[in-house]
Parts: sequence; structure tokens; C-alpha cells
Amino acid sequence: MKISTRQLALCAVLTALALGLSTLENLFPVTLVIPLPGVKLGLANIVTVFALYQLGPLPALCILAAIVVKRLQPVLGADLRPAARKA
Repeated sequence: MKISTRQLALCAVLTALALGLSTLENLFPVTLVIPLPGVKLGLANIVTVFALYQLGPLPALCILAAIVVKRLQPVLGADLRPAARKA
């Protein structure tokens, strides 16, 4: 499958938007309104569904994988930042 530059740019923007919404979602305690453990708004899923409709299944899967890696980062203890160079 050949992807155009426009589709690649849209996929990158949607990935950034999904990661931002996922981070924003963690700031609001939804459990105060709905007292069930594990309940989330799922704002990043809106972006994933839009990407599935607009770009197709493979770019939507890539966006979803980026969200999952971001959410699993604290659990796995992984530091995904690039290592600092030593002079």
C-alpha cells in the first residue's frame, strides 16, 4: 500500500491529537461522577475511529498502537525519551 504525503501528514497530526487527548483525559477524574473502576471517557478513541474512516485500517492501527504504548509506559517502567548525549 502506497501512502501519500498528505495521508502521512494527516496520520501524524491525528496521532499527536490522540496522544494529547489521552493525556488530557487522565487529568479529569471521571470516577467522581461515575464510581466504577476503570471508566474512562475514551476521547482518543474518537480520533482512532475518524482515522479508520478517513485513512483506513493500517494507519488507524498505528495510531492505536501509539496510544497503547503511551498508556503502558508507566506500567512497564519504560523511558521512551531519547538518551542524552555525553560530551
